[in-house]
Amino acid sequence: MFTLAIFVYYLFMQDSLVLQPVEILFQDIHGIKIPFIDNVYVQFIIGVIMVFVQAIMVSQFIIKHKMSRNLSLIPSAVMVLTLAIFLHPSFNHIILIANFFFLLSMGSLFKVYKIYNPISRIFNSGFLIGIATFLYKPYFIYLIVIILGLLALRSLKIKEVLQVTLGFLCPLFLIGVLMFYNNGLEQFLSYSKLTVSIPDIDLSDIKSLVKPVIAVFVILVLVFNQNALRKKKKFDAIKKIELNYWSLLVSFFSLLFISVPTNEHLILISLPIGLLGGLILESKENSVVKEFVFLSFLGLYIFLVIGAF
Repeated sequence: MFTLAIFVYYLFMQDSLVLQPVEILFQDIHGIKIPFIDNVYVQFIIGVIMVFVQAIMVSQFIIKHKMSRNLSLIPSAVMVLTLAIFLHPSFNHIILIANFFFLLSMGSLFKVYKIYNPISRIFNSGFLIGIATFLYKPYFIYLIVIILGLLALRSLKIKEVLQVTLGFLCPLFLIGVLMFYNNGLEQFLSYSKLTVSIPDIDLSDIKSLVKPVIAVFVILVLVFNQNALRKKKKFDAIKKIELNYWSLLVSFFSLLFISVPTNEHLILISLPIGLLGGLILESKENSVVKEFVFLSFLGLYIFLVIGAF
C-alpha cells in the first residue's frame, strides 16, 4: 500500500511515464519488438512491481543474513522512498530493471559464505550483474564489488574470480549472438562501447544539484554510523554490511562512464542507502529523531511531486 500511495501520482501525470528503452532490444529493430511496452499503464504496473519487489528484497537481505535483530519492514519503506525521490519526475523502468538484477546478483553473492565450492552461486552473481550492465552500462562497475565480496566472504581464489568474470561475460555474449543472427551485431558493438570522461556537471542549475547534494549528505550520515551498524553482529553479517559501504565508494567511479549525470543515475546507490539507512532507522535508539528524519524525506518527496522542483 505504501508503494502504491507513493507512485499513484504517475497515473495522473502520464507524461512522466517515460520508458527509456534499450535501443537494440526494446524497439522494432530487425524484427525484435515488445509491442505492449509503450502502454503507459503497463509501464506503471511494471514500475510499481519493480519497486515493491526490490524493497522487499532489501528487508529479506537483512532478515536472512541476520544483519539486525529487529524484524521490520522499515528498510523496505526506506528503499521505496529512496527510489521515488531519485526517479522523480520520470518513471525510468530500464534503470529499475537493471537495479533489480543487481539486487539479485548481490543476493547470490551473500549466499557463498561457508558453502563448499559454490560454483553456481558465484557464476549466477556474475551473470546477473552482466544483465544489469547490458540494461544500464554503469552497473559494470559493481563487478569490482562482487570480486571484493568473494575476497571478504571467502579466501580469494583465481578460479572463483574467473567464474564470476565468465558469468559476467556470458549474457553479453549470448545477446551478441542473438543480434548477429538478426543482422544487428554492429549496433550491439556500438551500444556496448564504454567511453571514459569527466562528467559535464552544470553547477549553475541549482535544481539539478538538489538530489546529488541530498545523496552526499545521506552517504556521510551512513559513513558516520558504520561502527554502530557493525556492533554485536556475526562475522558474515559485518562483511555484508561492509560490502554495502564498498558499493557506495565504488559507485562514484560510475560517473566516469556517463557524459551527462542524471538524477536516475543515483538509483545505483539505492541498495546501500535502503539497507544501511533501514538498519539505522529501525534501531530503537533516538526513535523520535529517526521518525522525524523519515517523515522529513517523505515531505521532501511530496514537495517534489507538487512541483516545487
